[in-house]
Amino acid sequence: DQYQHRNFLVKLVYKLGLFAELPIRTEQGRARYFVPSAVSALIPNETAIFELPHDFSARLQLQHSATVHELLLDFKGFLPNGFFGRMINKLVSDWPTGYKHADPVIFWHSAELCISDPRYKLVLLPDKKTDRIRTFMSDEHAELIIPHLKNVAQTVNNTFYGARLCFEFRGDAIRTYRCQGPPKDLVSLAVPATDRPDA
Repeated sequence: DQYQHRNFLVKLVYKLGLFAELPIRTEQGRARYFVPSAVSALIPNETAIFELPHDFSARLQLQHSATVHELLLDFKGFLPNGFFGRMINKLVSDWPTGYKHADPVIFWHSAELCISDPRYKLVLLPDKKTDRIRTFMSDEHAELIIPHLKNVAQTVNNTFYGARLCFEFRGDAIRTYRCQGPPKDLVSLAVPATDRPDA
């Protein structure tokens, strides 16, 4: 029946890495899904202005003098359209506690994600012209977040692209700001188990 078809399609789309289930449900208690690939059709390019580096302090919840760290994911000539969306979905699924009160923010050329806690942000920017994905985070998070970002990129490549894509990681401290309050201990940032559609 229609319900069986819906469940099949949800499982299929999830298996293809095209969405992430969000913690906040509808008023009727139904599941909600985050679909990055649909954003370009819904949000005109001119409504998504992302300037660098002047708005880092607001987007990363920082003030002056805290170090911002950049991890550059260089695809060496070929960044496929679906990679950025699949990477976003994996990160959203891995840190659902960051979205208990607000959804992830994504535009056609950038995404603002929470790192376990809504106060701590990760910014990602895909650049098709240079075949790169740039990621930015506050420096006190970098030691734990960068290994997870690398693992997510490798997992997406191995799962959906048969490990065919060739890329390398490069990171540099790029700007200094001062954090709001003491940095949170992120040692407990283990990826939590979540209820997900069956594979």
